[in-house]
Amino acid sequence: TDMGVNMVGFCISDDEVCKEASRQEIIRRYYTELCNVKKGGGSKAALKKIRQGKTKSEFLNSLGEAFRPVYHFTSRVGHLNDPNGLYYSDGQWHLYYQHNPFGVQHGNTSWGSALSTDLTHWEEGDEILYPDENGLVFSGSAVIDKGRVYQFYTYGAGYTRISEGKSHTQGYAVSEDDGKSWEKRGLLDVPRLSKDQRDPTVFWHKESGHWCMALFIFDHEYAIFTSDDMVHWSLSDRFFVEGGEECPDMFRMKVSESPDKTKWVFMCANSTYLVGEFDGYRFYPQSKARKMVDGVFYAAKSFADAPDGRRVVMACKGVAIKDCAFSSVLFYPREVSLHSGKDGLYELWSVPVRELDSFAKTVVSDKNITVSPSKAAQWVTSTAAFRMKIGFASETPRGLSLDFDGNVFDIPEGIRSLTVLSDKYTLEINTEEGRYSTAFPIGIRPGKAVTGLRAQTDCIIETITIEEIK
Repeated sequence: TDMGVNMVGFCISDDEVCKEASRQEIIRRYYTELCNVKKGGGSKAALKKIRQGKTKSEFLNSLGEAFRPVYHFTSRVGHLNDPNGLYYSDGQWHLYYQHNPFGVQHGNTSWGSALSTDLTHWEEGDEILYPDENGLVFSGSAVIDKGRVYQFYTYGAGYTRISEGKSHTQGYAVSEDDGKSWEKRGLLDVPRLSKDQRDPTVFWHKESGHWCMALFIFDHEYAIFTSDDMVHWSLSDRFFVEGGEECPDMFRMKVSESPDKTKWVFMCANSTYLVGEFDGYRFYPQSKARKMVDGVFYAAKSFADAPDGRRVVMACKGVAIKDCAFSSVLFYPREVSLHSGKDGLYELWSVPVRELDSFAKTVVSDKNITVSPSKAAQWVTSTAAFRMKIGFASETPRGLSLDFDGNVFDIPEGIRSLTVLSDKYTLEINTEEGRYSTAFPIGIRPGKAVTGLRAQTDCIIETITIEEIK
């Protein structure tokens, strides 16, 4: 197979992927062959596709660095997918994610890693889990117990030659040094309800004194299992989540309006969720299925053991950019809160985490701006990496819209405030403390950005600030 695609689009065999080598060693080996450094090595077809730059900036441009988001996580190279096994420990946020280290398409699914102290700037590490004879490494979750970190994940079988004919299974790995090194410990004993069951989320239920696992089964069906040792599991509940997709997450939260009251939240990959009671065996929904974030916010997963009772969630969006060494992005981390809704049912709100405040520099500040059908408002910034905050003098009317270089977003009626996160090719929009949120990709904007606000009826912007993010 020809190995030369955009410097990092490597195609390698299943056997090579399954070796427990570090990503740096493998990439170095293939980079050496591509560049024909070793005498007699290299692929002539690959070499014909490489243009050697004369400067560092030319080299970075050849990898698409001009298009890399400023404050949203992307992997240095390769395809990025679901965030997995997130946890907080000793001042650091530990991020793991599905990753193809050898190409910008989905495949060779391993777990990449990164660390952060501020949820904004990340130091990327090595792969921690590679595929093996059981299959690719799909989604999962983390548990910290007695000084050890446990990662639970699904082996996605049938996608490689050596896993053909097998069904998905659940595996686990353990770290004795807070994520510096990992050892696979084999397969979990989980009753089989379907050949596709996957995406385990494991947590401790204090009142019943045992471990619980939420697992996706098939279509919109999920199950809960219990265990005393995190290895052998028994089925305790099965149920459907209307509109729910894959990757369950399950956690207890305080109700913001009544801090003494707690409820359990069951959330799916597309942020569809149920709120209810959980006795350690069965989940009893007390609300209809809703979505926390509209748009393309997917594979939502929260950090285990976050400090101060925080519930911080990350999610991904697959975005392919031509001639870049990386693809896809993680949306900026969001802090989740639980509220008593106006209809008497519970609902999740989410907003970008407060850590972003430390990296925002105000470049536009204005007030009392009137927009009308004949008079739009417009602002130009030197970068598309910014946060915009708008406060309206009264509830927004019908027909109000924001225009981001031709990408139009209709502002909901009846709101008083709006926050927008823009970063090259992603947009995240929140209203009124996160009661409504949406996230989606837009056209690439590597340079300056033009943002406009248009109205079909008169509307007054009471305040507006735009802050560039560094």
